[in-house]
Amino acid sequence: GLPSPAQAKALIRPAYPLREHLERSDWPVSVQLDEVPLWLSRSTYIAGNALGTAALSSFFLVVAAFFSFFLRIVSVPTPSMLPSLSPGNVVLVTRSIPIGPFKPNVGDVVFFDAPKELESTV
Repeated sequence: GLPSPAQAKALIRPAYPLREHLERSDWPVSVQLDEVPLWLSRSTYIAGNALGTAALSSFFLVVAAFFSFFLRIVSVPTPSMLPSLSPGNVVLVTRSIPIGPFKPNVGDVVFFDAPKELESTV
């Protein structure tokens, strides 16, 4: 009959070339089935890679969207903010709606986009 799972062995080898320091000369290697925590078929491996890649890409898109909507990196162009900020300083600005606890307080530095009329005169 068939051997018990504790006695069953499998011959395994990588499906792709390994890095030189990981390569072995004795492929395939014999491994007892009860020592292997999980067996993946090729299609399960590919599906897992695709799902992981999609999840990682989605995470980076969410982070990029967060930064583009709520944060902005601004360079101070003029000495108008001396002594707090010098020309050339780079500041991370949070965008918020001035409601409730998000209202600016005395001593806060407030950045805003200049009106079009002011931009055309400067």
